Amino acid sequence: MNEIATRPPSRDELAVLADQARAVVDTEFVPRGLRGNLPAVYACVLAGRELGLGPMESLRKLHMIDGRPSMSAEGMVGLARRAGHSIDGDIGPDSATVKGTRADTGDTMTVTWTLEMAKAAGLVGKDNWKRYPQAMLWARAASQLCRMLFPDVVTSVGHTPDELELSPEDRVVDALESLPAPGDPADVIETPDPEPVPEPEPEVEADPASVIEPTVLEANAREGDDPYGVEADADHEVERLANEYEQIVAEDGEQASFVAPAGAYREDK
Repeated sequence: MNEIATRPPSRDELAVLADQARAVVDTEFVPRGLRGNLPAVYACVLAGRELGLGPMESLRKLHMIDGRPSMSAEGMVGLARRAGHSIDGDIGPDSATVKGTRADTGDTMTVTWTLEMAKAAGLVGKDNWKRYPQAMLWARAASQLCRMLFPDVVTSVGHTPDELELSPEDRVVDALESLPAPGDPADVIETPDPEPVPEPEPEVEADPASVIEPTVLEANAREGDDPYGVEADADHEVERLANEYEQIVAEDGEQASFVAPAGAYREDK
């Protein structure tokens, strides 16, 4: 990496990068997946800067696959050679071999990919592998070499888009692997104990001795008579007073005054 890539950008540089991103965000120079998305274009330019790439080179060589940045094998080889390292190799009908040598330590490595390896990995069924098998073998070998021999160069973009592109079956496997293992405490959901249901109270038969006989008022109300017996009591009182009056008249031989109780009426005999 060069000095520009290793030092943090200044405010003035950030402003210039933002202006550049704003200027091209809606143009055809921006990949379809980023076009019109200013924050994404700006982030791509900043990520490329950390790798020593210019703004437009960043837009061409960096790709986001499932939230992870990636770069083509050609881009990785270019970064390694720009840093002074050496990469060469051979391509055959059914295999590709890539060799690399570090400029600082002299370390070397050789990586080979064959069609048999690609078949075992389930890759040969994809369109690119059907149309360009030799180029795809070389790309696999080169990206693997860069990850293993030049990790300080490729840093966060050590995989190609093809390597990060998951098939539907791979996505299912990844989803299953992310689930907690059986018996894992994270997989156990505690549920509260259900509240006890109260038992119904037993019916108690009434004690015959405790049964209260209906009162006179209640009996009269049920029979349709005067419920409080007011009329019956008044008639009884008038008759009693009339009898007393007749007895007094018979004894004294003269008329006696008689006042009927309020609410009662009786004709004189």
